[in-house]
Parts: sequence; C-alpha cells; structure tokens
Amino acid sequence: MLALVLARIVTWAFSGIPFGHTLDWAVIILDMQAIYINSVTSALIVFIFAFLANVQERRTDYIYRSFASIFEVDSSVELKLRVLSGDNTSNPRVVIPGPEAGKFQRAIIYFADLAGIGVICSNEITAVLGGVTILGLLAGDTAMKWSTSCQLLCNIPPGRC
Repeated sequence: MLALVLARIVTWAFSGIPFGHTLDWAVIILDMQAIYINSVTSALIVFIFAFLANVQERRTDYIYRSFASIFEVDSSVELKLRVLSGDNTSNPRVVIPGPEAGKFQRAIIYFADLAGIGVICSNEITAVLGGVTILGLLAGDTAMKWSTSCQLLCNIPPGRC
C-alpha cells in the first residue's frame, strides 16, 4: 500500500504538475491525493501504535524480571547474613503512603475503575458497537451514493466500491 502511494506521489510530481493542467488531471489528482494522504496517515498511526505497544510490553516484562531477580538476590543475601549473625527477628513492616490525589485525579481514577469493569467494557458490547458502526457507515455511504467524499470520510480505499 505504501509503495503504491509513493509511486502515485512520484508520478504526480513528475507528470501531474507540469502536464496535468493540459489533461484536466487537477480534480482527479486532488481528490485521490486527499484519500491517499488519509490512508497513509492511518496506516502510519496504526504502525506507530503497534510499535509503541510492543515496546511497552517488552519493557514491562523486563522490569518484572529485573524486580524478581533483585528480590531473589536480596532474599538470599539476607538469609545468609541472618544465618551468620544468628538474627531471627522479623523485619518491621514498612508502609509507603501514596501521593495525595486531588478531586480531578480522583474523578479520573473512579472513571477508570468504572470503565475497566467487565460488564461495561466487554467483548460482546464492543462487537455489537462495532457492528452498529459498520452498519451506520454503510448507510452513510449509500446515502452519499458511494462518492469519493464518502470514501474519504469512511476511510475506504478508492476504487473498492
């Protein structure tokens, strides 16, 4: 897809700009250019989000493994030192209080708890809403008679209808 878009842009740059006005390409190129730019930016955003999600997941796994290793080493060192010193008293419990949250932050936390509940944000509801969205887009496309503008609004590649 990206190669096709780049090929169209290069073609437009070398033939459309100097000779397009004589062949009435201006209207076609501008409509298609908007759709291509929309498609490329959508694909780029999806790629970037997937890349960032992968980086975040790998980093989270690395941090969990690092903490587990640190805890294991700390526990083994503490056990050896306790055996050497003859100490068998338990460590005091340390509680670190969380930061104070303002009203706005507390509202965000409550909303996140509510939105994270399985009943509200479940796969079934998401599938139903996706189906309703698709039906709405099809109805809108039909009402607009599958024009280039409706394809641009609904992010449908041109020529697929």
